[in-house]
Amino acid sequence: MTETAEATTDPLYTEVAGCTCYIGGQRGVTTGFTYSPGLSGPEMNGAFVKLDEGDRPMLYVTLGAPVSGDNARMTHREVLAWREISRDGFDSLTGLADARRKMGWR
Repeated sequence: MTETAEATTDPLYTEVAGCTCYIGGQRGVTTGFTYSPGLSGPEMNGAFVKLDEGDRPMLYVTLGAPVSGDNARMTHREVLAWREISRDGFDSLTGLADARRKMGWR
């Protein structure tokens, strides 16, 4: 799928999942985060956002550098890009597809 980015998208709150956010003017809720290995431990690199209002798609948001929030805590991250993902896309990003393959699920 095509990734989209708009300079007007506000940084995403990443302290906890379950918070309302706006990605490209669309309202949604963060449902989880992805991490990659880092020098000092896992580094947050993405977020899953379920769009509001009915049977709307799930978005995968690519996150950038932390930006300060309240009390100078690094509670937000830059939004670099986002794309709609399918159930298979979700499974691939979370490692579920590999786990199923390893257990013999085709």
